[in-house]
Amino acid sequence: MAALIAFRNEFMEVSKREVGERAASDKQHDGIDVLRESMTIASACMRHFRTNHLKLEHVGIVPERGYDNADNQSLLALKFMQWYGEENNVVVQTANSVGGEKRIGNYRLDGWVEDQQLGLEINGCCWHACEKCYPDDNIVLPTESLPVNNAKWIRRDLNSSSLKLMWKFFGMRD
Repeated sequence: MAALIAFRNEFMEVSKREVGERAASDKQHDGIDVLRESMTIASACMRHFRTNHLKLEHVGIVPERGYDNADNQSLLALKFMQWYGEENNVVVQTANSVGGEKRIGNYRLDGWVEDQQLGLEINGCCWHACEKCYPDDNIVLPTESLPVNNAKWIRRDLNSSSLKLMWKFFGMRD
């Protein structure tokens, strides 16, 4: 029983918040009483997260690819890179590789074949506004941004290396 009371006191101390101390809320509180407000450790942790970290009126949603993969790469790109590597008998560096995606200037390539100094990019029509689906340069995409075509900038930074650009629906271009 003493351990439970010690845990309760420690949790209340850790979860206390002064006015404006955390970004989630401006409200001050004296901590979360896990014995009164939570039935399990998981519910106590969730209450702590909602109270001290989640902004008011927001729903905590785990990102599609989870929190552990810092590189944002689609499943389509990962599957294509795996297929490309098997089909061409090469090793393709991707977001799931030990070093993550290959950096070229300020950009991260979806795939990189070191032996050939070859960059591989998969562009989704909706995200990068392919010319066939989005012929108007001034259209605002469903991603709430203007079309971005990084290929010319990546090519510039690749110097003598080459880049193969694959649009999700329309095939590969050199």
